[in-house]
Amino acid sequence: MPQTTPFAAKFPQNPYGGGHARYKPVEESYGGLRYHDNNLVSGSLEALIQHLVPTVDYSPDRSYIFTFLLSSRLFLHPFELMSRVCYLCVEHHRVGDPQIDK
Repeated sequence: MPQTTPFAAKFPQNPYGGGHARYKPVEESYGGLRYHDNNLVSGSLEALIQHLVPTVDYSPDRSYIFTFLLSSRLFLHPFELMSRVCYLCVEHHRVGDPQIDK
C-alpha cells in the first residue's frame, strides 16, 4: 500500500490538468503478454515461454532470450523449461506437417 502524507488529501491530484491525466501510457495486451510503449513488460509464464519459441514468421529478440533465460530460473527449473520448449516445438512442427500423426 502506498504511503502518503497526511497533507496529501488537501491538495489536488493533478493541479495542472484539472484532475485528468494529460499523458496516459500506452499499454496493450496480446495473447497474455502486456506491452508498454512497445516493450514487453509482463505476461503469464506460459505466454512468455510461447514467446520464446521461434515460428516460421517470428524469431525472438536476443535480448528477450537472454533476459528470459536469466530470470526464468526463479520460477522453474531449467529442465522444466527445456521440456516445455521442446513440447511447443513439437506441437508447432506437428501443426505444420500433417504426416507426423500417421
